[in-house]
Amino acid sequence: MTIGSTLRTTVEQHLEPRDDSSSITLSGTELIWNLPSTRPATYTLNQDGLSIPSPDKMIAGMEYTLTLVQDSTGSRTVTWGNCFVWHEGKEPSLSCGAGETDVFKFYSDGTNMYGKHFFKQENKEGL
Repeated sequence: MTIGSTLRTTVEQHLEPRDDSSSITLSGTELIWNLPSTRPATYTLNQDGLSIPSPDKMIAGMEYTLTLVQDSTGSRTVTWGNCFVWHEGKEPSLSCGAGETDVFKFYSDGTNMYGKHFFKQENKEGL
């Protein structure tokens, strides 16, 4: 394979029509993040003990956004899969109040998702 054919194959993969609907589905206690869409995905955490395994179909060089929202109970947590590598090496803690939102931004190298806790909403009583 030559550099020209490799580049052509890569460009063709990105130009091919594809399902651009990024979604998260629940399978038991796993939140399955359906990629390769670049659209932001949002999920309301509605039970305890959820995990987010490594997504399939990550594309090197792509950026992804994931928003997690606490349900009316709040204090839900998630366990992140092995592919998630966190800014400064520290896995983030989620907002814990009912209805609070956390936004994560990721850059993928095709194998790993390098993430940063982009936004954390915390309700401040009395402000």
